[in-house]
Amino acid sequence: MASDTQKNTMFIEQQDPETYHQNGGRKVQLCGLAQYGNLIGVTVGYTITASISMV
Repeated sequence: MASDTQKNTMFIEQQDPETYHQNGGRKVQLCGLAQYGNLIGVTVGYTITASISMV
């Protein structure tokens, strides 16, 4: 059993924390960038669709 003070980490991070943070951090940033890009695209599409329907 893990104690309450022990940090909750993923198995892969426990095996090789340095490699996980080097590669995982970059992947997380790229995923966030892709999500923001998708959000902007959906927002623009929704705005255009809404404005066309009001005319």
